[in-house]
Amino acid sequence: GPWTDIYALGATLYKAVTGVTPVDGPDRVLEDTLEPVAANAGDGYRTSFLDAIDLMLRVRPEARPQSIAALRAALSEVSAGSSGTVTVCSVPSALPSPAVSAPSEVIAAARQSETRELRPRKPYALLALMGAALIGLGVYLARDGLSPGPTSRSGEPKRMAQVPQPPNDPPKERAKPLEPRDERPAELPPVAPRALPPSQPQMPPAPVPKEDRRADPAPSPVPTPAPAPTQARGWLGVRIQDVTKEIAESLGLADTNGTLVAAVTEGGPSIQVLRRGDVILEVAGTSITNARDLARRIAAMTPRSEARLLVLRDGQRQRLSVPLGTLPAPPVKSDKERYDDALRRISAQPLPGLEIAALTDELRRQHKLQPEVQGVVVTSVSPQGQGPEKRLVVGHVVVEINGESVRTIEDVRHRVATALAAGRTAVLLRVAASGRAERFVALRLEAR
Repeated sequence: GPWTDIYALGATLYKAVTGVTPVDGPDRVLEDTLEPVAANAGDGYRTSFLDAIDLMLRVRPEARPQSIAALRAALSEVSAGSSGTVTVCSVPSALPSPAVSAPSEVIAAARQSETRELRPRKPYALLALMGAALIGLGVYLARDGLSPGPTSRSGEPKRMAQVPQPPNDPPKERAKPLEPRDERPAELPPVAPRALPPSQPQMPPAPVPKEDRRADPAPSPVPTPAPAPTQARGWLGVRIQDVTKEIAESLGLADTNGTLVAAVTEGGPSIQVLRRGDVILEVAGTSITNARDLARRIAAMTPRSEARLLVLRDGQRQRLSVPLGTLPAPPVKSDKERYDDALRRISAQPLPGLEIAALTDELRRQHKLQPEVQGVVVTSVSPQGQGPEKRLVVGHVVVEINGESVRTIEDVRHRVATALAAGRTAVLLRVAASGRAERFVALRLEAR
């Protein structure tokens, strides 16, 4: 209701008179810590006027004036009860005039008005004065950088600082950004939308992205990973093995950490430093857990750098420095060499867990196979192998391996060796059986 606005007006007047922001009404319900305005007001204020401000700031809404008319009546009592002359800072009659922008003139006018005696006026005149002061206070609070008035005369500089209202400043500042806004639309006409109709025939250049795509592969084929082979890795030039529990006990070691040097490569970088039987315990101050750990650490180091080792030799710990060499690249084998190596690793029975034989007439009759079925027949299935898992039984015929037909055991060995040489770990069998439909079975190849 109106009593809320009346409280806000009273708070504004309280701030204008004392310079202190009053506590919000809801915060004063439990504990009212707001001091009367007279306790903080300066000289020159009528007691009745200050009492009217306290009346507007009552905590309970029903204790305040319940309407503007009631507030006007209270202020009328203040105006009627005044006696003598009171010195206040009056507001120039031409307050909204732009002439306020000259602070010196306004301050001069304010100083002249300090000595002016105000006669008791009608209530509406006092309300107009209070409204003008409220407007000036709002403008003052909006300007963060302004300080209270420059004069300290008569204890009222704070209200004098409220007089120079800068209503013209914000419009001037706002008018400046309008200029770039006008310039931006001016740039819009040259934009390409008007040129769209003539550019429509130029749609055929759409193949340009294709040219770019063709250009993309050009850098990609550049073997960026190629430097990887050229990134030489450190090489110690020794053959090593893990330290087992038995080896640790025989050497008097408390644990199995470290790596045992089994041999030193002739012509290697460690030939003059390390010996067979040395136990490498640390590299660059870091403990070694096993042979794999040592190989990884040495390979990560730069060739021709110094590897600082802690070695156990003849029961004594020694710190040695070994200049690392470059780890030789493994020889690249041809397809035939890989195939020959795989073929040598394959046993007489190339399919793990299965024994097979070439299909003869006797085996055909024994397993009741049709004449058109060709391949190798399963003659035995290991219970520990993959046969039971794959539901392979005696009498099944392997017709194909990886899409290629097989007739003999040598055919099977060839197909398996080809898969191993290609790096595969399994082969795909096409299996036939008497009175059953053919099916495919994947068989894992055992490491050999």
